Amino acid sequence: MALTDYCFHETPGGILRYEVSCQPCGNVYVELSGPSAPAAVAA
Repeated sequence: MALTDYCFHETPGGILRYEVSCQPCGNVYVELSGPSAPAAVAA
């Protein structure tokens, strides 16, 4: 059985940081997500 810690951090700029930390092995997985720029539309 693996034990993990999950954390979510939101910055003032709207970036969301998702972090998973594995206690037995010490590995950390980090994913950043945030708002994307609107797509350009050809006229």
